[in-house]
Amino acid sequence: MRFKKKLIQDSFQRRYKRFFSDHKLLNGTNLVAHCPNTGSMSNLIKKIAVTFLSTASNPKRKLPYTWEIIKIKKSFVGINTHNTNKIIYEVLLLKSIKKLAYDLIKKEVKYGKNSKIDFLLEKNKKKLG
Repeated sequence: MRFKKKLIQDSFQRRYKRFFSDHKLLNGTNLVAHCPNTGSMSNLIKKIAVTFLSTASNPKRKLPYTWEIIKIKKSFVGINTHNTNKIIYEVLLLKSIKKLAYDLIKKEVKYGKNSKIDFLLEKNKKKLG
């Protein structure tokens, strides 16, 4: 996924109060970031793991940083659950996965009476003969 601004690389220190996490920049500066993931993440959180933060565009926001990604061994894992559909939408648009290459992609489409689906995907049907 492409972020609007370059992410800040740091190391994870701790998570507390469900939505707060402490990180240390490469220069030793400590930062408090918003953790948008409400899950326990117990299998991911390792002290001094490499993490990546985004900077909030709203200067009045209580916490100016958001925890976006953690690096576990060679894998990058998304922490910000608000990005899930953005990532999938980008993959669909780029047709990065052949089996998910569709001609029509619509987001958040009404489905049934009181529901909606995240994506409506359709392939153009070529007329035969």
